[in-house]
Amino acid sequence: KIEDAVTLAELETAVGEGTVSSLCLSPMAALGHLPEIPLTSDGLEGLRFGRSPSWNATLLEAPLTYPCGTTVRLTSEGGLVAIATLSPGRDSDIAIVLKRVLV
Repeated sequence: KIEDAVTLAELETAVGEGTVSSLCLSPMAALGHLPEIPLTSDGLEGLRFGRSPSWNATLLEAPLTYPCGTTVRLTSEGGLVAIATLSPGRDSDIAIVLKRVLV
């Protein structure tokens, strides 16, 4: 949010004090506006091998109802593990398609 922005003077002070990292947002916070899909341990394991998770590999009771093309966060134990989009799948299902894997 713009109200959370720091001034150039504050940034320069933080650089001088070695505290710049305290001004940075985590990736999870920066992408907090995106819908979240928490993964099961099996979903996370598949992700590590580059496999897009099925809805059965998530902790959701039902697939998300966002429109196709929506960008989502894939998480595990509260941490960001990948970015994906929702795309048309087989049998009119919505598929989770990986864009960036972070683990």
